[in-house]
Amino acid sequence: MAKRDLFLIIIVIFGVIFITGCTSNSSNDESSASSKLDISKMDLTGNEDRAKKISEAMDIANPETRDGALSLIKHSSTGDYNPNQIIDIWNSVVTHWTYVNDPNGLDYLSPASRTTKLGYKGDCDDFAILIASYIKAIGGESRVILVHNEDEGGHYYAEVYVTSKDQLDNYINSIKKRYNDARSFYYHAEQKNGKTDYWLNLDWSGSRPGSKFYYNDDDSYYAYYSDGTYKKVYKSNEKCYWELPTTKSTPKPTLDLSKLDSPTPKPTLDLSALKTPTPKPTFSMSDLLAM
Repeated sequence: MAKRDLFLIIIVIFGVIFITGCTSNSSNDESSASSKLDISKMDLTGNEDRAKKISEAMDIANPETRDGALSLIKHSSTGDYNPNQIIDIWNSVVTHWTYVNDPNGLDYLSPASRTTKLGYKGDCDDFAILIASYIKAIGGESRVILVHNEDEGGHYYAEVYVTSKDQLDNYINSIKKRYNDARSFYYHAEQKNGKTDYWLNLDWSGSRPGSKFYYNDDDSYYAYYSDGTYKKVYKSNEKCYWELPTTKSTPKPTLDLSKLDSPTPKPTLDLSALKTPTPKPTFSMSDLLAM
C-alpha cells in the first residue's frame, strides 16, 4: 500500500512539472511574436548607463565592423565620403535584415561587429547601432535616436549628420535619383550656437532613407552619440520634414513687335499716272458710201 501511494505521489509531481513547463514555454512564444520594445521595462532615467552601452556597442575600431561597412559599398560610389555610400549601406542592411526579439525583460544592445558576424539579425536597437557604426566607420557622423509611443512602445533608429542645407539637398537629390521617389524627406534640424545641425532619418520603416519618422507621442526624444554622450531634444527645436521645392518654370520668350523694323511696303500701281490710250478710229456705213 505504501509503495502504491509513493508511486501516485511521484506521478503527481511529474504532472505538475510538465504543466508548469508548458505554460512557461507558451508565454515565451507569445512574447517573442511581438516586435515592440516594452517601454515599461526600460529605465529612461538611466540615460548615462544606456549612453555608455550604445557607445560600447558602436565598436567602429573593430575590423569586423569596418570590413562590414566597406563590403556594402558599390564601386560606382567610389571616392571620398558621400551620400551614395550611405545609401549603399542602408539599402543592403535593410534588404538582408532578419528581425529577432531581445531576451524577455532585457534591452540587449548587440555590438556592431557581432551583428555583422551574425549576418544582420536582431531588433531595432541592433539595426540602429549597426547603421550608425557603419557610417562612423567610413568617415561620417551619426547618432542613435530613442522615441516611444503608447501604442507601439519604444523604438530606436539611426540618423546621419549633414553639415548644411546645401549638403542636405545633395543627399536628398541622391536618394531621389536612386529610388525615383520625390516624396517628402524627414530630418531633424537643431539649433546650436547660431548654427543649424541637420540629421537625416535612417529608420528601417520606410522604403528609402529619409522616410517618415516613427510616431513619437512624447514632447521629446533622446539622442545618443558614439563618444558616450547623450541629450534630450524637445520637439519645439526640430524640423520634421523637407518641403518639396516649387519648380520655377522658365518663361517662354515673347516677340516684341514694337522693336521690329517696319517692313518695306510693296510697290503699288498708280493707275492715275498711266496715259489714257488713244482710241482706235471707227468708221460708219455713211462714211464708206460717201467715199
